[in-house]
Amino acid sequence: MYNSNQPRVPKGSPDGGQWIGGHTSRSAFDEMSANDKMRFIKSGGEVLEDSTDPRLELSKMVNALPVVINPNLGNEATTISGVRVEIGPKFQAYPKQIQLEILTHEAAHFHELDMWYLKNKADWDLAARTKAGHLNGQTTPGEIIVEAYSVAWHDPGFLRANAPGLLRDLRDGIIAVGLPMPPLLRST
Repeated sequence: MYNSNQPRVPKGSPDGGQWIGGHTSRSAFDEMSANDKMRFIKSGGEVLEDSTDPRLELSKMVNALPVVINPNLGNEATTISGVRVEIGPKFQAYPKQIQLEILTHEAAHFHELDMWYLKNKADWDLAARTKAGHLNGQTTPGEIIVEAYSVAWHDPGFLRANAPGLLRDLRDGIIAVGLPMPPLLRST
C-alpha cells in the first residue's frame, strides 16, 4: 500500500527522493494527492484493481520495514532482526524490481524466518536440496531460506524448478513467523 514514509532513493542519486515503488489498491490511490499520485506512478508503483491481489500484502510488508540508508554499507543491504534494514550504495544502483527483491529477502530476515528455520528444522545441508547446490549464490541455511522466500514471490517458476525440496519447509516457516504467503505456496 502507499505510504508517504516508504523508503526513498537518496537525494544524491539520479532518482533521488523518489519512492522505491510497490503496489497500492485503487481506493488508496484515489485518496492520494495529485502530486503523490504522480510520484507513485513515476516510481514504478502499480495500482491494483483487485484488493485481494497478493502483491498488496507483499507491498504492505515491504513498505512497513524500517529502512535506513547506510552510505558505508559494503553490500546491497543488511538487516538487524526486528530492528531495521539498512540499504547501501550498491542497493541504489539496481533497478526498482531488483530493489524490491532485495527488500523482500531482507524482510524475511527482519521477521526472523532464518532464525525460525535454524531453530526448528536444523537442516544444515539446504544447499543439497537445490539443483545447483545454492540458491542465487546463497549457500548457508539461513540465507537460502530467506532467498527462497524472495524467489517464491518474484520468480516462483525458478524456485519450483530449482529447489522444490524447500517448498514445504518454507511454507511452514512463513506461517510460523507471520509473513505474507506467496501465491506459489498457498496451495502447497
